Amino acid sequence: MAWHYTSTGINTPDTFSNSTDANTLDDFETGVWNGVFSDGSNSGGGTSPGTDKYTKVGPHVSTNGDMGIEDVTGYSGGIIITGLPFTSNKQSSGMALWRNIDYTNGANVMLYVPGSGTNILWYEAQDGGAYVHILFSNWGTTDSYFNIDYHTDT
Repeated sequence: MAWHYTSTGINTPDTFSNSTDANTLDDFETGVWNGVFSDGSNSGGGTSPGTDKYTKVGPHVSTNGDMGIEDVTGYSGGIIITGLPFTSNKQSSGMALWRNIDYTNGANVMLYVPGSGTNILWYEAQDGGAYVHILFSNWGTTDSYFNIDYHTDT
């Protein structure tokens, strides 16, 4: 693989050939993914107008997004964002900024990606070390900004 420096930055080829050299960067990708809100039974109540982006370098995937809630009538379970661009190969956690969430103890919100999953689950980290899945009933009409890093085998 040949990289070329131009006046606008480093230009990579359209396709990579895998290398057996551990010090060769041969797996790099950027793109857009469309997250969808779900409660485990219902899905599609969120909007993600092309603002969910990812960068993949080797097995490391870094994602971020901006999602708003539209119609979540009938949603009662925990908040889940489905559709990560790659399946995780181990558990990961991340961060979020949100507005209008009514949660119990004023603790922190934690994002969680289960191993072998393509979903982001929203949890409240409570005093004493307990984690509670944040429910749609705790979330008003709002939007969220989030970032989560995880690893994949693909």
